[in-house]
Amino acid sequence: RHEGAARRHAEYFVGLGEAASRGVQGVDERAWIEATLPNVDNLRAAFEYAFAERDVDLALRLVSALPELTHVRGMYEADEWAQRSLELADPSHPLFAAAVGCAARGAWGVGDFARADRLAALADGARLGAGTGRSGHPADVAADVALYRGDVAAAEAYYRSEVDRAARFAEEPSLCWAR
Repeated sequence: RHEGAARRHAEYFVGLGEAASRGVQGVDERAWIEATLPNVDNLRAAFEYAFAERDVDLALRLVSALPELTHVRGMYEADEWAQRSLELADPSHPLFAAAVGCAARGAWGVGDFARADRLAALADGARLGAGTGRSGHPADVAADVALYRGDVAAAEAYYRSEVDRAARFAEEPSLCWAR
């Protein structure tokens, strides 16, 4: 009986993370942040449940939903969850690249550019779908690392191509960040 309650709890908070991920990319960003971040302990419990149960889908759904909520607010714990989730995931999983991006962004955020580069490379150039928060794109992390290392030309080339791509597909948040 306890098992069922733990699973329902995890599924509920993964769902909250996913809804918030979409919500923060619009005009209700602040409301979603205020509704979601007080639930860090519940999000943590949801991740730990998924990880302990080796439920790859649940773990990857959560970590790929969180980067916009957590990265820009300094909650790097979620980036560690992303890195841990890679222990469970096969690179062919549809959310693998998003988890890689989240883990790489976390490494970048604390200035560990070598680890950020290694993690971003695990995505093997995979592109993430529309609606994925900018903080979760491995290629964005690689470009940011290049910029901070002084390779302005490589970073600028990527950002220009990302502006064109985001404009073509009307991905406003990505377009804003790339500009």
